[in-house]
Amino acid sequence: MVITLNDGARSWEERPEYSICALPLEGLLPCLSPTLLGAAPALGLLEQLDVDWMNGIQLFFREPGPVYSLLRPRGVPYGHTNHIDSPWALTSIWQDRFWKLPQQAYGNGEVKALLSVDISDWERPGIVYGKPARELDGSQQILDEVLAQLRRSLGNPRYLRQENLLAWFLELSIRPGLGPRKIPAPRGAEGYPVCNLEPLLINTVNSWHKRPETDVGLSNMVLAGDYVRTTTDLATMEAANESGRRAVRHILAREGKEVDVPLFPLEEPAVFDRLKRRDAERFLRGLPQAVWGA
Repeated sequence: MVITLNDGARSWEERPEYSICALPLEGLLPCLSPTLLGAAPALGLLEQLDVDWMNGIQLFFREPGPVYSLLRPRGVPYGHTNHIDSPWALTSIWQDRFWKLPQQAYGNGEVKALLSVDISDWERPGIVYGKPARELDGSQQILDEVLAQLRRSLGNPRYLRQENLLAWFLELSIRPGLGPRKIPAPRGAEGYPVCNLEPLLINTVNSWHKRPETDVGLSNMVLAGDYVRTTTDLATMEAANESGRRAVRHILAREGKEVDVPLFPLEEPAVFDRLKRRDAERFLRGLPQAVWGA
């Protein structure tokens, strides 16, 4: 495989001994030339994979967040929280609780807590502006909606009050006001004022056969990314990490190197095994999925 390089002033071609294509799916698709697809037909189904939006916003607070306890009342979440009553399908986690040093040890010491929030539904109207996240006019409006939905979900706790918010950061891949009018719109973003440069691969039914292996039959190129087939069948950093290890395995094997690159299969909590077996039994009997505990 020959790679064309460009430094802004000139272009030239290189034929590397090996190359690892670690572009995300939306970055790889524009590179699928007829020549490349002819040499690696396994890449031909990538256009049929589905992507959706799930992006994050970080909230930095002047005062410490809540004290974790499984015995505390509503409004004091423990660990990763799924706000199932939020229109934007928010999930949150107090990120600073997992760092070795206290939050105030970083930067100028003003930040005492860091809440990381994922926005998973960009299609449903919010509770402040009555619009989906994709249709808002700026990142400030996205922040307003996230805070309002968190407060309603958690019972309006003191640590989420406006005067406690020191700073915030919306993921750079979200470009409010710079949508399809000014930059090329990724698939699924056409027509919206907010553009997402990094949509997330969605594992839909029967999509496994559309995804390539790390080795697609090219003599000097292998793939690495969360869309590649791995034992971690989900668009996560674990899947991307595994695909990188598989890419290195292929290169070493082609070079005849006997170096073991370990893989780490996804470990699922055993506590759910019994419920999964019962679901499988119901499926084989043609019964609908049970809602356990309902």
